[in-house]
Amino acid sequence: AEASERPEGDYIIHVGRFHPGKRHDRLIEAYAQSGIDAPLVLLGQGKTEQEQRLRQLAQTLQVGDRVLFKGFQKNPLPWIKGARMLVLSSDSEGFGNVIVEALLLETPVASTRCPGGVSEILTGGLSRGLADLNSQALAQTMQSIYHSPPVIDVS
Repeated sequence: AEASERPEGDYIIHVGRFHPGKRHDRLIEAYAQSGIDAPLVLLGQGKTEQEQRLRQLAQTLQVGDRVLFKGFQKNPLPWIKGARMLVLSSDSEGFGNVIVEALLLETPVASTRCPGGVSEILTGGLSRGLADLNSQALAQTMQSIYHSPPVIDVS
């Protein structure tokens, strides 16, 4: 099915269900502000109304053609590995498994500095990927990580 095909070339990825706490609105706002041309791929699903609101927001911010809703993927790892960057925009996270998965696949991460495990995972040089809980800060962090990714040492 075409819907599940990964984009060719560079793309940014977010993996997570559509839930208000994940702050996809902040993610789409930050993406629009970042000026990054590569598409933003959203993997996950949730309530239809939530997804419709997010699609509308992307249209309003004039990035609707570059925000790609790819639905739930049973195995998101190839998507994460192929991405130029993983972005999280949550108000809070648990441990943040997807961050660990991204780093093991050597995909740089930009994330809000939210309560949960994120700050414990993104330490040292990776802490450049942490942003305050607003779209402007996240946009700046996305630009920084996208254009100048940190070295990820998984050894």
